[in-house]
Amino acid sequence: MTAAERTSRLRKLGYNETEASFLLLAALHSGCFVMRQYTDFAEAQRGWLTDQFATKAALGRHIRSYPSRNRTVVYQVGKGVFEAIGDPDNRNRRIKQIDLTRLRLMSLDYVLLNQQRRYLATEVEKLEYFQSL
Repeated sequence: MTAAERTSRLRKLGYNETEASFLLLAALHSGCFVMRQYTDFAEAQRGWLTDQFATKAALGRHIRSYPSRNRTVVYQVGKGVFEAIGDPDNRNRRIKQIDLTRLRLMSLDYVLLNQQRRYLATEVEKLEYFQSL
């Protein structure tokens, strides 16, 4: 399944293009995110739009929020998003220890800063790539 197909499936859940694209990146590359990452991706300021996104996703049970030690809220991408993108058993769907969560958040930061690069996010993508060599 291509990224466009996955994004289209997330749009069917009620997300706009920006929200769906961000949820896809967050799901595939970390399984969690902080609102700063969404605001940077959407080129928006924290406010009504970001609150609307978080509320919509929480009500749809597509994200869960967890407070961290420094009062930052970490959002864990829910199982429904992984099912929608055709990867229900993705390892990023499970909640991890705080140190691993930090590492995953940093990984998502890297992907967001370097979106022009190609990433092999799923097992299928990795298999296809290495079999084609």
